Amino acid sequence: MAAAAAGVAAVTPLDHAAAATAALPTADVLGSLTEALGGVVVQPRALERWLCSRSTVRHVVCIGDSITQGTVGHFDSMHGGGGSWVERLATAAGNQIGPALGIGYRGLWLDANANSDTEWKRTGTWTATTAAQAFDVCPFGSGYYSSEGTGATLTWIRPNGVKVAGFDLYWFFMPGAGNWQYRVDGGAWTNMAQPLGAADAKLHKFYVPKPVQSSVQIRAYNGAANCLAPIGGIGIYASDPRTTSGLVAHNLGRDENFLSTFVRASSGDPMAWLDGVVCGPGTPAARPDLVVAMFSNDTVFNNTVAWAVNLKRLITRVRPYADVLLLNPYEQSGRSAITQASYRAATRSVAANNGCALLDLYDAWAAAGAVGYAGANAAGFLVDAYHPSQLGHNDIAARAWRMLRTFS
Repeated sequence: MAAAAAGVAAVTPLDHAAAATAALPTADVLGSLTEALGGVVVQPRALERWLCSRSTVRHVVCIGDSITQGTVGHFDSMHGGGGSWVERLATAAGNQIGPALGIGYRGLWLDANANSDTEWKRTGTWTATTAAQAFDVCPFGSGYYSSEGTGATLTWIRPNGVKVAGFDLYWFFMPGAGNWQYRVDGGAWTNMAQPLGAADAKLHKFYVPKPVQSSVQIRAYNGAANCLAPIGGIGIYASDPRTTSGLVAHNLGRDENFLSTFVRASSGDPMAWLDGVVCGPGTPAARPDLVVAMFSNDTVFNNTVAWAVNLKRLITRVRPYADVLLLNPYEQSGRSAITQASYRAATRSVAANNGCALLDLYDAWAAAGAVGYAGANAAGFLVDAYHPSQLGHNDIAARAWRMLRTFS
């Protein structure tokens, strides 16, 4: 465990992200060094690669459920708020490391439902991949395919305030994949034009250096006939990643989902997005320098053995090239306190045994006097039984960023 660093300053929950939110509180809730470092466990050199990275474009990947996705309660900048903890972390890191180069990967799960912003709209019939298929290669199994022609479209809608200078289009190889088309802002349809050789059942992407004002649309048509279009999402850049430097924070949070789904047993490669993407000509590769993971929904299974196995599966996958920061969630109201405590203990054990950094939000908030759900709720950190308020998102981001700039 890392010792408390001398001279670490107490900060407000809005540390390093003041520009993103108006009306900052005047009180400093982190009143002592002990409290400021509550819940922090950093194994020796656990964050060294992140802290010393020389990557021109640094990639941070945050994986989780609705707490990470951040749209529950509309506490994100796309709804006019201050931003989810992932957005706030990206702002803080970008301010110090270099400019934020965009909002990164946007999965096809960001469609119309109770907890999501509507970034994707579908027309026609699109079929989701399953774990029984060799081309199950998208995060959370979120790949879709169609061959219904001009009536089958996927449209990504640019959220307000998001600058798009260029974008990656993700697709996956499956038998019979065709030369499907895309267009920007309702302009001319363009064939994807990637080589379509023997099906390799891998996740692919290619970069399109075009700004977007309103939307990017995809259809299962090649300009002459219907064709099979297998689509895996879009990646958004505020400036050209081929010629600029900075940071991209990818939000791989999916509401109502589980770590067990992300690392699922599959006939394909369910974690391909992290390091197994085949890049088209002129398309920059993007392996993360840092992976941050926090899930709370898996507690419904009450199986800490499986939870530890799944955490280890994720860590083993990314450890050759990325540092790992595990976050233990705060206590939630609608679930067993005993079960939640056992999951937090299992996570601490996995972090200790695998050289990972750990931020335990339950311990961190308890050190600030906000013990358990009742304390966190009374302190204003929560918006309901499960999700952070804006103050909660700010506080999570501030604590994570303090770790990432302090320890190696």
